[in-house]
Amino acid sequence: MWVELIFVSILGGIFDWFNNVSDFLLGTNATAWMIETGVETTGGNAALFDISSPPGALRAFLILLAYVVVLGGTAFWLFQCKDVTGARGE
Repeated sequence: MWVELIFVSILGGIFDWFNNVSDFLLGTNATAWMIETGVETTGGNAALFDISSPPGALRAFLILLAYVVVLGGTAFWLFQCKDVTGARGE
């Protein structure tokens, strides 16, 4: 999360269009989902993301679901590429 905050603050100050990209990052949507579902976000890492207008619980959930699907699919694909086989009994 710290790396995401650094990139958002640096690139958001340089490029105006990056502020739109930051709406689809993991930390922002995780915080927005916690805010919309009533989870206390006053302490810890969740307080680092200051969201003036949260995107809504459904949008945040769908973006988080997309992260899970893409990263889970990538992990599964990498696991399949490792060519891990069981004992052959040779």
